Amino acid sequence: MTQMKKQVTILVICLVVLAGLGGALFFALQHGDEEAEAASSNPQVTLLAAQPADIQSVTLRNAKGQLAITRSGDTMQVEGLDGITLAQAPIDTLLGQCAAITAKQEISAETGNLADFGLDPAAAEAKIVLADKTVVLKVGGDAPAGLGKYAEVDGKL
Repeated sequence: MTQMKKQVTILVICLVVLAGLGGALFFALQHGDEEAEAASSNPQVTLLAAQPADIQSVTLRNAKGQLAITRSGDTMQVEGLDGITLAQAPIDTLLGQCAAITAKQEISAETGNLADFGLDPAAAEAKIVLADKTVVLKVGGDAPAGLGKYAEVDGKL
């Protein structure tokens, strides 16, 4: 019985971490000052455009640890929690956010080194494995004027 309580506790912690990282990822990439966005002449840059169903796995990593979600047939399973049925809604939300990643603008990597943007080392990282490619998203420091966070996807800053 104690082993089952431990597994349930681990499951709850993993789901909280998953929801938190997914929310932080979404917030970092989508949140910004609407007035600044309207005043900006730069259109959004698409960094990843995929379908959630094409995602084979997502591995989230930050200072608190790592969480890996892998496709198993039609469902996604959190690694280490095999055999436990999970609520699909938070996982579907995360997959949707990982499938469509945009940025307010692209910055030339030559404008500074990655540490200047909080990307060396990155505060968080998401490795998204699709059927035809793997994408690595790194989330760094805060952008000025409340425009969100700096991020790097496969060399694009």
